[in-house]
Amino acid sequence: MFAPSFFIPLAVLAPSLLIFLGRGPITSPNRSVLGAMESIGRLSVFFLSIFYLVAIKDLLDVIAAAVMGVLLILYYLCWIRYFRKGREEILLYQPLGFLPIPMALLTIGYLLLSAVILDSVLMLISTLLFAAGHIPLQWKAYRKAQLKKPA
Repeated sequence: MFAPSFFIPLAVLAPSLLIFLGRGPITSPNRSVLGAMESIGRLSVFFLSIFYLVAIKDLLDVIAAAVMGVLLILYYLCWIRYFRKGREEILLYQPLGFLPIPMALLTIGYLLLSAVILDSVLMLISTLLFAAGHIPLQWKAYRKAQLKKPA
């Protein structure tokens, strides 16, 4: 049985599985240093979440959990936008209001806050490693998708 904290990364990374099930654009694996950082960070976040318990013990944890909930809702709204508007690749990266590459940034914010409620420096480090690869790769993908978009 998995620890309840396992559902923290699963909540934000599971929708991405739809891409692997043929519901999104097919991208080739990134074999760069950034791709390695992203992959190691992602796997570390999943692996570490098995060993921690969610501990809401003070006001900071309550605030972190509440903000995580808001970020998760915004993240799911981005996925809904993607599916409702025809699954165009650009929709995976298109700004949400003032927020560029929102799906990447919302995920990172959510996972950073999970380090607070899990009281885990290792989760923080893993998330920062994931972010160091994920954000620039998503920005690059966004710029590439912009170039493919018909005028």
